[in-house]
Amino acid sequence: MTLYTPQQLVRQLRELPAEKRIIFLHPNFKGQHLILDDFLKEAFYVRFQGFNLDEAQLRRQMEAVLQSVTGTDKLDGKVDYVILDETDRAVPSALIRFLQVVVSELDRGRILVLGRIFPQGLLENERISSLSAFIPADPRVM
Repeated sequence: MTLYTPQQLVRQLRELPAEKRIIFLHPNFKGQHLILDDFLKEAFYVRFQGFNLDEAQLRRQMEAVLQSVTGTDKLDGKVDYVILDETDRAVPSALIRFLQVVVSELDRGRILVLGRIFPQGLLENERISSLSAFIPADPRVM
């Protein structure tokens, strides 16, 4: 079995084309959280809580974390990475709308999406699909 080091994952992420702005850490990759240490210094991190979260609940949780970290509930468009953890707690259609809003609020930043399952129907949305990539992309580590 091929094991990825956090540095290899970070390199894969940084080598993605600039237009790939929504990055899914593959749900079957057991080392999802290995990459976080390298990004937390340049990222905004939100871990969702609850079940069947709608778009308003996702927004409120993100704004609460923003307020506690930055003193404002607005996402700074200059953030390099927004890490959204436990996104499987959201209703898939709400997550799709939420991702579209968040990516539009970032000047050039990326969203890293972590979860235990991949939300149903997410890549059926053309805009999300065109902006998305997966890491790692190696089936041997799934």
